[in-house]
Amino acid sequence: MSTIATLQKGEIGYISEESLDFIPLKLLEMGCLPGAEVELVQIAPLKDPLYICVNG
Repeated sequence: MSTIATLQKGEIGYISEESLDFIPLKLLEMGCLPGAEVELVQIAPLKDPLYICVNG
């Protein structure tokens, strides 16, 4: 299982059912649900935070 942190800028991934236990409630409320398309938009200089676009 890969994570958003392993994506390269501009790459797209999908949230899997297995990752549901690891997603914070705040992200679930914002639409980061299993099956959602996630694009890594930008990475901050120290690799935190990551800017993502969900279903966008």
